[in-house]
Amino acid sequence: MKQIDNSQIANNAITSGKIADGTVTSNDLDPTFMISRFLHDDAIGDSFGWNPDGMETDFIIIDEAVSGPNAVVINVGDTDSNSQCEALGSLSGFFTIRCTTPPPQGSELRYTIMNLPLS
Repeated sequence: MKQIDNSQIANNAITSGKIADGTVTSNDLDPTFMISRFLHDDAIGDSFGWNPDGMETDFIIIDEAVSGPNAVVINVGDTDSNSQCEALGSLSGFFTIRCTTPPPQGSELRYTIMNLPLS
């Protein structure tokens, strides 16, 4: 990194221009930090807990990538539906989703898990 002073840290002034080129590589990043999934309404999706049938609004998605209560889960959405879904919370190995209207059978679910440390 390029040299910075404490006032820059306090003011959140560390930008990409303050990081020397080539100092951060893919080997420096934890591959479990951010994981994206795309689940179809099929046997694999069902094994994760995604089995929309046009009647259910709550789902428990089982995913070993969720590292605990500090995991931030973002539900990107499901297709072929006007259902608005959101992640309610997570624990190690799973999270819950609640939809405003039941997603129809055949809907697809996209979500991203960001395993962030508590601060």
